[in-house]
Amino acid sequence: MRRTTLGAASIGIVLAVTGCGVSPANHNVPTTNDVPVTSTPTPTHSTTNSTTNSTTNSTTNSTTNSTTNSTTNSTTNSTTNRTGNPTAKNASSKLVTLTKNNWINIHMINSKVGWGVVYSTKGATVVRTADGGKSWFDVSPRGTRIDTPDGVDFINEETAWMTIQPVSQSTHAFKTYLMLYHTNNGGQTWSSMKVLGNNQPPIQETEISIVNPSTIYIDIVPEHGMNSMPGQLTVSDNGGTSWRTVTTPSDVQLGGSLQFVAPSRGWLSTSNSTTGNYQLYQTLDGGTSWHKHPVPVPPQYQGDKASLSLPQFSAANPNLGILEATFQGQGSVIEHRGIYSTSNAGRSWSFVGPLPGQAGFVSFPNTRIGAAIPLSSSKTFPTLYETTDGGESWTSVALPRAPFSTLLKNYVPSQLDFVSKNVGWMVWGSRRGGSATEEIWNTTDGGRTWTKVFS
Repeated sequence: MRRTTLGAASIGIVLAVTGCGVSPANHNVPTTNDVPVTSTPTPTHSTTNSTTNSTTNSTTNSTTNSTTNSTTNSTTNSTTNRTGNPTAKNASSKLVTLTKNNWINIHMINSKVGWGVVYSTKGATVVRTADGGKSWFDVSPRGTRIDTPDGVDFINEETAWMTIQPVSQSTHAFKTYLMLYHTNNGGQTWSSMKVLGNNQPPIQETEISIVNPSTIYIDIVPEHGMNSMPGQLTVSDNGGTSWRTVTTPSDVQLGGSLQFVAPSRGWLSTSNSTTGNYQLYQTLDGGTSWHKHPVPVPPQYQGDKASLSLPQFSAANPNLGILEATFQGQGSVIEHRGIYSTSNAGRSWSFVGPLPGQAGFVSFPNTRIGAAIPLSSSKTFPTLYETTDGGESWTSVALPRAPFSTLLKNYVPSQLDFVSKNVGWMVWGSRRGGSATEEIWNTTDGGRTWTKVFS
């Protein structure tokens, strides 16, 4: 399962680490790894010191909505194979340095090892750390530096998947195909394969969902208008050797967040192009039909536009799960967030309660333990909150005045990522219009003390 890390819509991103869709416009990626997070051997190259820096960002967490359907007959239709065998591409493993024109989104696997994407005006690179975020190495496949990942899925310490629609180095136009890259040695080498032939229009984002080494789902979302969320669901049952398009119901828009938890069973959070409200769907037949699961809006947020995350289920008891929601009034820039829970594997959901404060960031290492930090448009000193009961109650954690009171002059939190109750990271980005480079801070005592590990 995946750990959920969500960000504030009012300040600006998309790493679904959902699978998650990735784009430079939304870099507080909702990546969703549900714990327990386990440790595996680390590759030899990712050690030593590296520095980074980056500019602003905030995030809008959008989920999506759609209308029901439990259709039975939807067929899948096959298209291209990849050409030849997977191509291996070595990564450069160079230390990364950030500038004021860069920003980073991180996804830590455990207290030492994590992945991330560094965005710049010239493209994006996949990075990796093996020392708790003190140093980051560029582990992108060679030849992809001017490209921006359309989607990423960081599975564990060694395994990652990434989609890229390549850009021509001579014309700077998108090429007409999508590439899928895969590493199982921490980015030291990558295999690549072409997805769905040579007639792909420009892509806005993709959602990658790796069920197992053989079963891979990709939701391809082309560039589109503001009021539509189109998507094309493709699947490979043989590790990417061949792909087929899944014929999905016309009234379900596959432009939201997507995650498959078994070869035929998956979840979709997508929005309605007319109302903008999000709805939660489940498929039991590989995406041929989708069944809507009601997520009732609580009375205090009736009439607000609601966005939903993907569900996160307990590793110990798959009947227990949570999902996060954002509520925003018509014409309002203020967001409120809340938590829902299920005890019947997602068939029904009940509202647990609101998150502390307005907007902000939240990170759940598992379905019981979470951390949240509300945001303010002013330079009000932030407060960290923690929960150990799935969001039913929150306890404030006093952040140290030094050095955060100084940081707040030029910075604002842009991402929160916890892997356990005690161990987490906070990314600080430049305030809107500022030029400060990003910094990464780490806590090992649940937020009571923090150390700058990367700047």
